[in-house]
This record gives sequence, structure tokens and C-alpha cells, in this order.
Amino acid sequence: NQYDQTKGALVLCFKAGLLPQYNRPGDLFPKNPYPNIAKKNKGQQRLSKGEVKQVTIALRKELERINGEEGPLTPKDMVICLLGISLRTGINTTPLLELPVDCLQPHPLKANRRLLVTFKRRGKSTQVTTIRESTELALIQSVMPDVADIIDLVLARNSAVRNTHSDPQRLWVFKNDLSHIRDHNLKRETSTLACHAISYHTTLLVNEHQIVNDDGELLALNISR
Repeated sequence: NQYDQTKGALVLCFKAGLLPQYNRPGDLFPKNPYPNIAKKNKGQQRLSKGEVKQVTIALRKELERINGEEGPLTPKDMVICLLGISLRTGINTTPLLELPVDCLQPHPLKANRRLLVTFKRRGKSTQVTTIRESTELALIQSVMPDVADIIDLVLARNSAVRNTHSDPQRLWVFKNDLSHIRDHNLKRETSTLACHAISYHTTLLVNEHQIVNDDGELLALNISR
């Protein structure tokens, strides 16, 4: 991140004519600033079948609880919903966090399908995922709900909260608990989910449901896995 930000600043300096000793912006930077980076950074190890089963059971129980309640979803509830979508689709964190309210689109050919449209910022491209639409939200009581069910749940329960947010087109908008914030300047009625909230509530989920890995230790769970 520091390299990218510094690079952006230097490119602007070049365009402003402050670096006349260089003929083109590419001369400012090495062709390969991080050699062998792929060997140093290992990807996240995928969950085993047993671990996926435990996560699915825990999320199903939480979604049953959420479905049995009323009122706006809390940050914890929203993280549960987001993890459910991730488990179903494998979509990365950033596209999930940036889902708009119209991310579900009708399927042009199949009536029992819908399209989940996400935006991949790194590749500056749109990704379309075909998902099956369930006819009954009551399926939550027996199996993991479909993606369309989860998104419809978030849309319905937090519609009033989104309407008061600065960007009502964002899906993951929740109402803040202002009781513990003393500084009036820091008080905001609404916020959107961020990575730190996902990490915090995912850890709570693992602890509350005692989700363990194949070695019997508490599972290190994240969306990348």
C-alpha cells in the first residue's frame, strides 16, 4: 500500500513537470519491485469438508435465530449473513462489502434463478453469479438458506436504516449504538460493515459455537478460506 501510494504521488509530480530528469513515468520505478513475492506469500488454506460442515451448522443456527427476530439487523447479524453468502458463492471480501441494494437481478432465461452482480475493483470488472431462488424463507429452519433469501432478508429488515444513511444504495448499512460514545463529533447514526467488524464477529462465532479445525483447535476462520 505504501508503495502504491508513493507511486501515485510521484506520477503526479512527473506530470506536473517536477521531475525533468526522467523521460517517462515508467523510469521512476523498477520493473519488478517485489521479486519472488509469490513464493513468500502463501494463500489461505481451504477449509476441509469437516470444517465446512461445522461452519455451515453454526451459520444455520444463527440464521434461524435472525429469522425468528424482528427489527433492524445488528452488525453481528449482518456478518452472519455476509458469511452465509460467502460460503455459498466464494466471492471475495471487498466485492461482498460493496454490494449495492440492486445486486440481485432477474435471470433472463430461468424463472427460478436470479443473478448476483458484484464488482471486482482490482480487475475493474463485473462478475455475475447465477443463484437459485428459494420460494420459501422458511427453508432457513432446516438448511442453509439460498443467497437470494439472505439478501432479501437484509433488504427488508434494514430498509429504514438505509434510508437514513448517506449512501442508501449500500446493502450492509446498520444503526450504530451511540450509548457508549461520549464525543458528539464522533457520533454517527448509521455505518456500513468493514473488515474489522467481519474479523471480530467471525471470531465470536467460532468461540460461541466451538468450531474447531481437524486438529481439535479453534478454527482460524476468514472469508479467504
